[in-house]
Amino acid sequence: MTEGREIRKVAYSDLNTTIERFQKGDITILTISGKYTPKFKSKAMNMVRALRGDVALEIKDITPVDLTFVSFLRALQQQVKGHRSKFILLRPPSRIVDMLNMCYGPGEFTIMTDDKQVGAEDKQAPVTRTQDRQSYPGVIAEDTKRKVASLRREVLKTEERERGLEIARARLIKMLPQVAPKIASIQIGFLYKPTDKVGGDVFDFVDLQHGRYGIFVGDVSGHGIEAAVVVGMAKKVFDIYSKILVAPKRVLSQSNKEIYPDLDSNTFITAIYGVLDESSMTFTYGRAGHPHLIIYNERLGRKPEVVPSKGMSLGLDAGKLFDKMLQEDTIQLRSGDLILLYTDGVTESANPHGREFGVPKLLDTIVAAPDKEPTRLVAYIYQTLVEWAQAKHQQDDITLICIKAL
Repeated sequence: MTEGREIRKVAYSDLNTTIERFQKGDITILTISGKYTPKFKSKAMNMVRALRGDVALEIKDITPVDLTFVSFLRALQQQVKGHRSKFILLRPPSRIVDMLNMCYGPGEFTIMTDDKQVGAEDKQAPVTRTQDRQSYPGVIAEDTKRKVASLRREVLKTEERERGLEIARARLIKMLPQVAPKIASIQIGFLYKPTDKVGGDVFDFVDLQHGRYGIFVGDVSGHGIEAAVVVGMAKKVFDIYSKILVAPKRVLSQSNKEIYPDLDSNTFITAIYGVLDESSMTFTYGRAGHPHLIIYNERLGRKPEVVPSKGMSLGLDAGKLFDKMLQEDTIQLRSGDLILLYTDGVTESANPHGREFGVPKLLDTIVAAPDKEPTRLVAYIYQTLVEWAQAKHQQDDITLICIKAL
């Protein structure tokens, strides 16, 4: 495709992947290279969705080449066919061709080995690299047939699982708060940025009446459907017991007793639950293995500091040790006091060199923020994280809640 260099352009690029776009007559040729990630899949699908006419895809040094990537190619093909256009694979690696043939059958994809024929009226017939193999006596051995059938079933399961994850992620986001409570003497701002996967962050604001509000932030270990189920369970449990028991230590203790029997030995939940009382201007809270909260008051010249407290994660103990470790603390809010709650997706966000953002840099970022209004502060922290990661794909959910006494 040397003759097309003048009109070739980079349509998308990050640290992992590049997509180049090249127009040849009525056909759009996309060249992809790098690492296949959920973020790349989303970008490529959106790009193809906007195209009209035939699309040829050239694959260069993509990793990993697995069933998820094969399912992605099938999704691209269906997207283009939905526009009544043709989808062509241009000089694909033999491993990809063999996997496509085994998963979907020979001839399901139009494959060309010479891009000069792309756009020609007499297009080359689909090439399958298993044709010679099939001309031998006996066609395909029974064990190979079984392997092909098994692989096809696995692809279908992968596609169904991905659809399930997308649905679970959408439902998870929908059940989280969309607005913060409106309180006359206190401002609350929050930010929630989920990953492309189904993550484990959960938070909630509960109206406890009489000027009191329960604030809950949690992080379930792991990702995927299992994490989404635990997130939903944790949110419901805290919603119920916060209204009945109110006091953070009692709410955390009873929630742990409720959740513990339903978690396996590899699953746990870190959490902070606190009660914000407008009449007494206090924040009373308990911590269950979660990152320590941060308090700061620029007006009084107080530097941001981490407030230590004891507590183990929910789901690690049936109750006796959990209750022994748990403590309840109260912060008397003064005008200008700012409290920050967050999940470890903030401090563990790594740059391209593998260095984590960390708590010290988070404290410096709070001080450096030009505007300490809660909503703008959490937005500034997130933007600083994005710049730190330098467009690296977000690996974990990010949740920030800021409480400020006026």
